[in-house]
Amino acid sequence: MTIGSLTVNPGAPDSYSVRLEKGSSFRIGRKSPVAGEGKLVLPSAEVSAQHAEITHMPYGLIIRDTGSTNGTQLNSEWLIPGREYILRNGDRLTIGPFNLLVELTQEGGGTGLDADMETTRLRIDVVNATILVADLKGFTGLMEAYAQDPGIVMQAVQQVFQYLREEIRTNQGQLDKIAGDAIMAYWHADPSAPNEHALKACQSALQLRSVIKTIARDRNYWPFPDFPLQLDMAIASGPVASGTLLYDESNQAVLGDTANLAFHLEKLIGEDNTGDVVVESHAYDLSKDSFSYESLGQFNIKGRQQPVTVFRLVDYMRNR
Repeated sequence: MTIGSLTVNPGAPDSYSVRLEKGSSFRIGRKSPVAGEGKLVLPSAEVSAQHAEITHMPYGLIIRDTGSTNGTQLNSEWLIPGREYILRNGDRLTIGPFNLLVELTQEGGGTGLDADMETTRLRIDVVNATILVADLKGFTGLMEAYAQDPGIVMQAVQQVFQYLREEIRTNQGQLDKIAGDAIMAYWHADPSAPNEHALKACQSALQLRSVIKTIARDRNYWPFPDFPLQLDMAIASGPVASGTLLYDESNQAVLGDTANLAFHLEKLIGEDNTGDVVVESHAYDLSKDSFSYESLGQFNIKGRQQPVTVFRLVDYMRNR
């Protein structure tokens, strides 16, 4: 039974639609499908080989980003990799340069979830955590320089992020999202070790910086001598809203002012200080006995009524 359709680039001369069938599941990606695999192929270097997946479930049609490099947007909001999102009639997806329009019949909603039921499927807890945001410097210029062969850039970036992912996991960090040239991770506070989340985030930042220096010298991983591989990072500690879909406890996300602060802090790093790690005052207080810092002064941050004191993370404390 057809429950709707997915239209690629609606309104464009090359627009086309694929049917959505009851109980169906298909992948979205850059590579052609193997025999017997249902897949929507979107031919662009900005689309990962295995980018996302759409599945019809009893409670409705859902989409899940399967760990793509450049991310997936639903109605202009970034999806958290691995987490399931229910699709509604009229929703719009953005995957690389492609826009996709979701059109559903009444049956497309499955059994449906009313507002109260849907709320009960999402658990939100306010917890203390430390957020780390890292951004590859000069990514836009690199993509422009290799506009005729963007695949080589995307392959290199995927390799870089794989190394970063492993370092974060080694330090018990949770990867929240990868969006284009940026990565976000977090560490939840443990009441029995109240400083540990900030210490692990700072340790990860120094290790990520070391990994980047190693990769940058290896042309097998970073074949762009005119574009140095550099990573700007920012760390912030504080309360976050931690959400979990109840039917999939493994898919957790963190949102809130602390995460926003980390993203704004990273933007403070100028061209003269590329590769810096900047830390706000709360994370600094939690970690200053284990790491050496330089004070950068106070900055006005969007959304903050008071200036934020910012420090540069230099290294481990020498007498450590």
